[in-house]
Amino acid sequence: MDEHRQGVSELMPAPTPMSVSIDEAVGRVLAKDVCARFPIPSFDNSAVDGFAVRHDEVAGASSVRPAELTVHAIAPAGTDIRLGDLPPRSAVQIMTGAPLPPALDTVIPVEWTTGFVAGPGQQVQITAHPDYGANIRRRGEDLRAGALALRAGDVLHPARTAVLAALGATSVSVYRPLRVAVMSTGTELTEPSKQLHHGQIYESNGVMLSAAIRAAGASAERLPFVSDDIRLFRDALAEYSQSVDLIVTTGGISAGTHEVVKSALTQEEVSFMQVAIKPGKPQGIGHYRGTPIVCFPGNPVSAYTSFEVFLRPQLRRVMGYRATARQVVRACLGSAIPKRGQADQYRLGIYEDGVADPVSTGASHSIRALGAANCLIVLPVGLEGAEGDVVEVWLLDGPH
Repeated sequence: MDEHRQGVSELMPAPTPMSVSIDEAVGRVLAKDVCARFPIPSFDNSAVDGFAVRHDEVAGASSVRPAELTVHAIAPAGTDIRLGDLPPRSAVQIMTGAPLPPALDTVIPVEWTTGFVAGPGQQVQITAHPDYGANIRRRGEDLRAGALALRAGDVLHPARTAVLAALGATSVSVYRPLRVAVMSTGTELTEPSKQLHHGQIYESNGVMLSAAIRAAGASAERLPFVSDDIRLFRDALAEYSQSVDLIVTTGGISAGTHEVVKSALTQEEVSFMQVAIKPGKPQGIGHYRGTPIVCFPGNPVSAYTSFEVFLRPQLRRVMGYRATARQVVRACLGSAIPKRGQADQYRLGIYEDGVADPVSTGASHSIRALGAANCLIVLPVGLEGAEGDVVEVWLLDGPH
């Protein structure tokens, strides 16, 4: 297991930063830290709609004995009002986000006032006394100039693009998603749009693996599947291999006589081996004409398990994600899992309230198990797998 994981890791290309506009950045991973070039906010401003005042002129104000002030000016958001010396007992009507006039030190919410109609020269009664400096957003209180705003490795969800925009960024350095081509093989495969004849099955592995690759953050192109014909398989690989970062195949690598992938790639820089894992023992890794290639078995549970165990963490690593692994919890086995030879077992299961139950007998072809499962139950060599045993569980429906 460890040797094969290392082999897949060494196969992967180096992470590649690229610059994209912030409108295209959602879902991408930051390649560099983002620091504030200036303080946020960049000026003292009002946190509410109300009246900017001198605190000492409203101290002690109440509904019984309101403080009466004269409105000297109006300060909407987005304006920079320059005031001279304000007469005593003056106020400035101010809107949320408007710069605080330099001579004033406190903002009274409009809800704490009465009597004001509109416009300069009008009187306003303050009916409550605030703390000194109340309702003011101070310069740099959110982010100081030079402060870290976003870290390399952060995934840019929509809220984080607001941070970039507020800092004046128009573009950002992110890791380029890997481009992955996915190809299924098998004479028995047919398209869902066609009539299903005896002995045929609808192709599902390519759909599943392409979706899993996209969910991991990469770009996936599902190639037309090919029959068990070496020439057709080689022609298809040759057409697409130079335009992608990685090729993933499924099927055709077991010990039978019609293993097209194994037969076609034996003369290439591709190694095939048996790995101590159930399901998913047959595996292949290497390069096809310089492009990395990973070969998974054809049974759907085997293909999916192989992706989760060997490829998904490496895809996320080279695209800059800090969280490369699935969320892991400890759980009690709800029912026994029979031991099967000297191999680690990864069984599809259902996890709920600290209990994990396998959803099948471990059949590597079970579509039902794929549809029902929300976790992988890890049963390493040496663990009995008895009901009640505490096991490691990978949550498949989690955020990673």
